[in-house]
Amino acid sequence: MTYYALLAAAGLLIFFMLMTANSTRRYFLLKRAELLRRLGADKKADGGLYGIGDSKIARFLAESGLSWRPRDLITRSLLAMAAGVLVGAVFAHAFGAFLGGAAGAIAFPLWVAGKRSARMARCDEQMPQALQLMILALRAGHALPGALALSARETPAPLADELKQASHEHNLGRPIAEVINNIARRLPSSDTAQTLSVAVAVLAQTGGNLIGVMDRIVDNSRARTQYKAKLSALTAQGRWSAWILCAMPFGFAFLAAWLDPNYIPAITAHPFLMFLFMGLWTPGLLWTLKLVRSAGASG
Repeated sequence: MTYYALLAAAGLLIFFMLMTANSTRRYFLLKRAELLRRLGADKKADGGLYGIGDSKIARFLAESGLSWRPRDLITRSLLAMAAGVLVGAVFAHAFGAFLGGAAGAIAFPLWVAGKRSARMARCDEQMPQALQLMILALRAGHALPGALALSARETPAPLADELKQASHEHNLGRPIAEVINNIARRLPSSDTAQTLSVAVAVLAQTGGNLIGVMDRIVDNSRARTQYKAKLSALTAQGRWSAWILCAMPFGFAFLAAWLDPNYIPAITAHPFLMFLFMGLWTPGLLWTLKLVRSAGASG
């Protein structure tokens, strides 16, 4: 136990020193990326989406609305893993250190995934309102760039951040079709944004009634939002069942340890039982979640 505690403490110290040493470099890299983005540099020069890199991790962080860089997520995950190893080693020896380290390693990625999911859903909910503002501006005589700027000023966050970014890109000289396409790239889970991007790109080449097309997009978006809300209500029982099944073994272990302090040491003394538990619990949870998602997709 002392060995794992010292190992975890050393890991915490090393990663803290690395994070402190790189803080100044990250600051200047962010400033450089922001300057390149404002100058309208291409994706290869300015680091891709949001000017922070074109890797999957960078896109994942950008879509969550966080200002982290990939190395920030990795550093925090490693620190959390080291802390989990330390806590697990103190309370449950070797296997506890393994479980604590695994839990710490996935804690921040899961938190960022939750932030991303919530932000994407919120942006998708706000899209019909933003498009309605653009339609009103177009009917009042504004061009599409002016309608986009007006919608960016009146739409609440987080979608306002995306629209302001798009308006800023157009002011720097990018074509409006490319600007709308960039919105769709930054909101990959928004069907409304994808449809709007295709519509603007097609109408820019062929011409047509943009207001009428956007009216239909708004109507379809609102109908889709109502369908998703109904579907979420119908599948709520299955989702809650999955989370309850996930938490039941841990709740039972806590209750058993509270009633009998020797329960956890007796179990952890046989690592095979713990590995068997994880081998049965994890596939069961994943299968339950898959059934819930399949029911939602077929509905």
